Amino acid sequence: MEEKLSLRSHTSGSVLATKIVAMAVVPLLILSVIASFFIAGAIVRNYSVDVVNELRSECITINTFISRKLKSSDYKNSEIKPDLFDSISQQTNMDITLFFGSERSVTTVKNPDGTRAVGTYADEEIASHVLVGGEDYFSEQANVNGNMYFAYYMPLFDADGNIVGMTFAGKSRASVSHSVMLSIMGTLAVSWLLTAVVAVICGTAARKMVRALKMTAEFMGRIASGDTECELDERVISRRDEIGGMGRAAVKLQRSLRDLISNDPLTGLFNRRACNIRLAEMLDGAKADDSCLTVVIGDIDFFKKFNDRYGHACGDLVLRDISDILRRGTQGAGIAARWGGEEFLLAFSLSDDAAMAAMENIMQEIRNFRSEYDGEEISVTMTFGVQHYAGENNTDVIINAADEKLYYGKNHGRNMIVEHIPDTVPSERTGE
Repeated sequence: MEEKLSLRSHTSGSVLATKIVAMAVVPLLILSVIASFFIAGAIVRNYSVDVVNELRSECITINTFISRKLKSSDYKNSEIKPDLFDSISQQTNMDITLFFGSERSVTTVKNPDGTRAVGTYADEEIASHVLVGGEDYFSEQANVNGNMYFAYYMPLFDADGNIVGMTFAGKSRASVSHSVMLSIMGTLAVSWLLTAVVAVICGTAARKMVRALKMTAEFMGRIASGDTECELDERVISRRDEIGGMGRAAVKLQRSLRDLISNDPLTGLFNRRACNIRLAEMLDGAKADDSCLTVVIGDIDFFKKFNDRYGHACGDLVLRDISDILRRGTQGAGIAARWGGEEFLLAFSLSDDAAMAAMENIMQEIRNFRSEYDGEEISVTMTFGVQHYAGENNTDVIINAADEKLYYGKNHGRNMIVEHIPDTVPSERTGE
């Protein structure tokens, strides 16, 4: 059942992570696609404007140059060498044409056979706009000698200010489209790369969030199963968001439950249930590491008579004070638990000698113990039975052995620590 539950939890976490990533990334992808269309449209528009300006600028340059070359109105017979246009064409990736009237006089435009398209004519509509109307003309779909161009035409004036021809600068649609596509692909590549980076960041954040939720859920599950000593991962507790707050609240709940379930309400020591759990863990550790373990059972001497004389309120005060002594004596070296009534269990993860030294310190402090109650000074003594781990299979064996030594001490004077029972002396039990 636990394996199935664990598998179900893992699957649920994976589904949640996928949903959170989808919630974060899908809108981003949709926005990126929409933005891509706008970006592509903007690039096309901007490129068209740039092409127009570039072609227009080239026409102005050619016109200025040609105007300086013309010394008379005999424009047709002026010697303009095509090599100059060839050089411009190579540098700018444009085709250049100089028209006399509507006839191509000098040009870099080629016929299908590779010869210059000299002697061919411009479209009548273009000629009308430029030669008659005196206007510049731009077309994105100009058919120039059988090829489609982005074309710009500009009227050319002779020295007397008459329109005698026109200049043409054009780029083939194929080359412009290729440049536009490269620009679009480059921009979109950057855009999609940024989208991918954001998606990875969102995905990483979502996975961390889900992992924190899973760790919190597993932590709560372990508490629900009775493990009040488990720890929540620090990565959850240190988060500065609602999940971190949930984790910190879970830790507070754990502490409250541990106090209710694991601690004796009067003394604050471990209760019997929690003691059995911790003692079993300590025994497992001793077996695994071949280390030491000492278990001690202690009982307050004549506590029933003490209660009868002073009352239960005074008895409770003594139990709390003795518990404080036992807690201090085992701190950092083991555990202290209220085993039942006025009986206590101590366990040390120390060497035998070190455990006995700790017990001697505890015993001395109890003997020195004095308390004031209702104007009267009171004190108590305790008897302890000690059993060192010697390969026992379970805690019951160790506890029973310590218990036998406790009752041996009870029957042989009390106020003592019994580590060994003489073989020649049988143990007897007493009610006090």
